[in-house]
Amino acid sequence: LVRARFRLMLVGAQVMGCCVLLMVTGLMMRGLHGLLVADLGFEFERVAVLDAAPGQFGVRGQAARAYWEEVKRSIAARPGVAMVSLTSQAPLGDSVSTSFYNDAHRLSVTTTNVEAAFFELMGIPLIAGRNFQPDDDPRGVVIISRRLANEMYGTLSVLGKPFPTCAHCVQPRPGSEPARTIIGISEDASLLNPRATTVAEQYMPIDRDGYDNVLLLARAHGDPAQIVDPMCAAVRAADNRVVAST
Repeated sequence: LVRARFRLMLVGAQVMGCCVLLMVTGLMMRGLHGLLVADLGFEFERVAVLDAAPGQFGVRGQAARAYWEEVKRSIAARPGVAMVSLTSQAPLGDSVSTSFYNDAHRLSVTTTNVEAAFFELMGIPLIAGRNFQPDDDPRGVVIISRRLANEMYGTLSVLGKPFPTCAHCVQPRPGSEPARTIIGISEDASLLNPRATTVAEQYMPIDRDGYDNVLLLARAHGDPAQIVDPMCAAVRAADNRVVAST
């Protein structure tokens, strides 16, 4: 009798555990489906991310910039690769830089350093102004998102206006670097959280000394898994000291 009761209790516990597991799985699938169908403002389905961080392996400064140029040329020439670009952080990554500004206190502003090709690669439209150009001062220009322009300035007519360089600053502080000039407005892109309505974006060029810890994004013509091995091979060929992850 005791054994029979124990078996019934064990079966009941197993059934309860299975029900809980099914509920959790259902919630996870619902969340994944919501992420897949959500309008994120960018396209990531065929994008592979390469994290090499050459600065960690002694390749820094101008050497890191030359290293990435070689890696980009090699990867862009591989079959199946549509285009490549560098960025300081991957969309929906776990290390996103955010700031807060007095004139947009309701928003958490993500800051991403990118190359000009980033916007086309990620499918983020520029709705006004222009993209970054090679002769731009990396510390003098900025592209901001639609939501940030509307919140901070109350209008999209912001091209040529100064943008504060520090959090909680309305005007540049004495001795601080000059305000950046707004050269473009991008469509909103949920780089931090796919459902966030209190997050906006600002984009800056990669500084000349900022290539030590950037990431490489590669858009594939088809399955991005097919270009991962060639990407890692390009990293090893450029400098065998650098170890990459995807």
